[in-house]
This record gives sequence, C-alpha cells and structure tokens, in this order.
Amino acid sequence: HGLARLGIGTAAVMAVPYDGTIGIQEPPAKGQELQLFPDPASSVLNVRIERAGEGPMDLSLMDAYGLLTVRKLHVASGARMLNVDIRDLVPGTYTVRLSDASGAWVERFVKTQ
Repeated sequence: HGLARLGIGTAAVMAVPYDGTIGIQEPPAKGQELQLFPDPASSVLNVRIERAGEGPMDLSLMDAYGLLTVRKLHVASGARMLNVDIRDLVPGTYTVRLSDASGAWVERFVKTQ
C-alpha cells in the first residue's frame, strides 16, 4: 500500500524547521468568539471577546481535571478584552469557558512558570 509499518519499539522521526519561536505572542485572527493570548502564558492571560450578543457573561477557568480554579461572574456587557492574573496557578493546561444566555465558548491555554 505504500505505507510503512512501525512495530513496537520503533519510532518515526521528521525534521521540522525551527525559528526559535515558542507559542503565540499576537492575538489570533478575528472570527472566533473567544481568543486567548499569549499561549503559553506565565502571568497574565488576555481574553478577547468577539461576539454578537449583548448582556452579561460568565467567565470560568478550569484546570486539566475540570476543577474550577477562577470564576468571574457577570462580565460587564460590552466588554471586549479581559486581563486575567494567572500568576498563582500551577503550570499546566487550563480551559477558559465564556457563557451567556445564547451559548458557551471554550478555549484552552498552557500556563508556564
């Protein structure tokens, strides 16, 4: 079939060019309802909200086990950018959940030292 078979104990290696950049420092392109940057983040996580609905929102931050670590209730109507202090979080993967009456949006980020 033209496909190589890898047995137990074998590995495939692929060379990828590396320019020294790690993570995303700039906000992602518009079009998403919830954008997180930088990713990975160490002290402050910027949360950009791009959504059509108006009204209060809830912002929740959960760890990799789904345990609630930070909760901001009723983010002001019309808020477009939030800065969340994450210095006290242990390094790992976290989920940000933004919700309002019309639905919920979820994005993940990595917290570093």
